[in-house]
Amino acid sequence: MNILATMLAVCLALGLDDSTCIGQVYPPEPPSALASAHTVLAAPPTVSLPALSNRALLLEDETNYLLSMEDGTTPPARLARPQDVHLSLDNSGSWETLPDGSRIWRLRIISPGATDTWLVYDQWRIVKPCELFLYNDDRSMIFGPYTSVDNWDGTNVTPIVKGEAITLEYIVPAGQTEIGELAIASVLHGYRHFHDREARERDALESFGDALACQINVWCFDYMQEEKRAVAMIVDPAGGSCTGTLLNNTTQDGDPLVQTAFHCLNGNVTNWLFYFNYESPACSPSQNGNLASVIQNATLLMSHEPSDHALLRLSSPRPDSPFIPAYLGWSNANTAASSSCGIHHPRADVKKAHEADGPAVSSSWSGGAPNSHWRTFPSSGLAEPGSSGSPLINQDGRVVGELHGGSQPVCDSNAFVQAVYGKLSLAWEGGGSSESRLRDWLDPLNTGVTSEDYWQPQSPPNDSCGQPGFTTITSLPFSATGSTLFAADNFTGPGCNTNTSPDVIYLLTLPCERGVSISSCGSEFDTELLVYSVNSCADWIALEVCSDDFCGAQSQVQFTAQANQMYAIVLEGYGNAAGDFVLTISGIPCTTLPTVAPVALTIRVNPTTASTELRWVHLGQANRYFVYRSEDPQLIVTPANLVAEVTATSYECSGCLSQSAERVFFTVTAENVQGGSARQ
Repeated sequence: MNILATMLAVCLALGLDDSTCIGQVYPPEPPSALASAHTVLAAPPTVSLPALSNRALLLEDETNYLLSMEDGTTPPARLARPQDVHLSLDNSGSWETLPDGSRIWRLRIISPGATDTWLVYDQWRIVKPCELFLYNDDRSMIFGPYTSVDNWDGTNVTPIVKGEAITLEYIVPAGQTEIGELAIASVLHGYRHFHDREARERDALESFGDALACQINVWCFDYMQEEKRAVAMIVDPAGGSCTGTLLNNTTQDGDPLVQTAFHCLNGNVTNWLFYFNYESPACSPSQNGNLASVIQNATLLMSHEPSDHALLRLSSPRPDSPFIPAYLGWSNANTAASSSCGIHHPRADVKKAHEADGPAVSSSWSGGAPNSHWRTFPSSGLAEPGSSGSPLINQDGRVVGELHGGSQPVCDSNAFVQAVYGKLSLAWEGGGSSESRLRDWLDPLNTGVTSEDYWQPQSPPNDSCGQPGFTTITSLPFSATGSTLFAADNFTGPGCNTNTSPDVIYLLTLPCERGVSISSCGSEFDTELLVYSVNSCADWIALEVCSDDFCGAQSQVQFTAQANQMYAIVLEGYGNAAGDFVLTISGIPCTTLPTVAPVALTIRVNPTTASTELRWVHLGQANRYFVYRSEDPQLIVTPANLVAEVTATSYECSGCLSQSAERVFFTVTAENVQGGSARQ
């Protein structure tokens, strides 16, 4: 379902101006662009960093690569150099007030001559509903809004932006007193044209630049098209690049566990960037790929130097994009692969692959423990700096190691080429503790299995209209549980707050006019609820009601559903939040009988237990009774006040008395309901 196709009609139906609609479309314009129609903002203050020589940095890298590879280690690929700063909301930039009363803080940072720029933060705490945007000078790249959902551990990192300058805009809504914290600790000066592969080739220093010409795009191997979805390019805050792989676990629960090389660890791994789906769109010619599928931050779970293994847990199972990664299977058996392949990002280039037709050989590493590694002999392709940490995939499609090193990479058909991988079987037990062995994380239930299969998460029920099993609600009450984790972001439009997250959609049509209450209370993430009147699932008319925070960070809405009118109920997250949800929809079932009060209602109060016992006399053909409780005598019979639906003529309402309420009112209505419809 393409909701964007109907957004203009929705905006017109709601009486919204163009700028409001534009602000909901991805990529969003930064707030200064929306404000420009009403006021002209002064240019933001600029902080200029010391100039660095890109040529000198490239020469230094190549020298370091040669030194690293003397013992066979394949090093991380260098992309940038960090420059330490301390730029915060308090000591830099400027604050301005917009016509609507909101405030905007802006700062421009320039690292002269940088081909790319990105930022690492040592203070990051965005307070809801404040938002952060970042963009380059020509606004060809805009990131945000970042919200409180993106808070990590007090630090953070934002994706790599093309060009030498980056501007930040931090928005504080009118009336918001707490602004949070934001401080930049490091500005990364890129010098290898991360976003422009053609420029990387054009500006290459002698033979230095992108991956060697004999590298083979992963698209050239038909049998790797599933496995490639699990492989990511890793960029660390020190400016280096390696490769990582999502591994499935025995619970198959989407725990985002990424395997990489121990020798890629470099300081604070929490602020790494993980780029998925970065590949040439064809086998040949090689072209630049899409860098939109990025996950920020991870936690180091285990590391084991003898096998060169490290395992991290990503901050999210998926990027904020339509792409959903896969999870590779693995084998912990110490059995040599009869044939194998590797998928990797040499020199931070688009995804490449190589294959070895012959068997792997058990080997040691640089005088270390015997039989700790698998030595393979690629028959096509090879590894380079940046390939470190990439998976060794055996003939069954399972990971059995990760790349530690190999021979000097050269494009010579007569050269002796090898790629050496640390054994997963050795890392399985590792150093004997959860911090040094894979077993605790890949088999959390200790099942004792020796292998696990590939897994591609699928979209949940009601992810999009028309999918098999899509639920349309025609009677109440209704409840559902599930997860938005691997759902699409079908809905992007006007609502109560920022909504760029995956969502699920339910249709509701009732044969009568009824008050309806919809709740996501009990969900495990910060939710939003929106209700639209629609002609069909793909033809939306107008926003009826929406809710962001009601029961904590969860939501609840109430509205009157008209007879035979179709409504779309959207459950999604605030910002980019996703997770397990609980959806409950309540309201009196439709009936042809008027709701009437039963005869001789009596109320007996037990102040000790704060409970109330209600009794009444059976009425006519009634077979269902609805009990309401309210502290407002003028507003009792509403969906929100419904506390019970019973078939007996009594009900004990535990905890119905409130010490803070002076008076509590009860009403019971009776109906004859059969098979989901009422009959007289």
